[in-house]
Amino acid sequence: MSFQDGWIEVKKRKHRTQFLLRYWVRDLSWPEGWKKKSEILKGCTTRKQAERERIRRMEEINKSNQASASTMLGPTAMTLEDFSRTVWPHYLQTRGAKESTVYGYESLLRAHILRALGSKRLDQITPTDVSVFLNRLAKSKEKPTPKGGPKLLNVYALLRTMFEVAVESGLILASPVRKKIHRPKYRVAETTGSGSGAAAGGTGEDPGILDAVFSVLGADDVADW
Repeated sequence: MSFQDGWIEVKKRKHRTQFLLRYWVRDLSWPEGWKKKSEILKGCTTRKQAERERIRRMEEINKSNQASASTMLGPTAMTLEDFSRTVWPHYLQTRGAKESTVYGYESLLRAHILRALGSKRLDQITPTDVSVFLNRLAKSKEKPTPKGGPKLLNVYALLRTMFEVAVESGLILASPVRKKIHRPKYRVAETTGSGSGAAAGGTGEDPGILDAVFSVLGADDVADW
């Protein structure tokens, strides 16, 4: 949400029409790290004028949000568990994630990610922390194995997506999840037709999880996994 367009609401008054601009500003004292604000677009008598003023104001607001992000990463910075309960659900909701997708994410979070990293502050989780977590999970008897094949990659994909959202939300400056050192490697037998191997491109990903991620992020966002 670090870059936003804002939106206009038209307020009909008795003798005039007002255009109200609504947007979000960075405020970590609020549960989701953002506070909704609004202002009257002064001097605008038509929708066209209001749109021009919206674009101008949102450029200023976006710059202000980006400039303040790094200074807000102090003692009030949220933990990964806090993030999973506030900003993350809001992100999934705004992207129109299906109920089954949300449930799948929550299952992986509760069973694996939050147990190991939930109490850590977002800005204090390092690439080494992620490496230790994934290595332990790979060796654990409780590693995720729902229907569809190896699932360590699904945990990696979810973790990477969450930290990318945290970066875009201005909560951290860079993600600790790194493709070259963290992405699990799997090889599965090629299958024909619409089997799981074909659906996953022979890489071992769970088609259900990948479909969910593509539906939430979009193909361009996950092309560099």
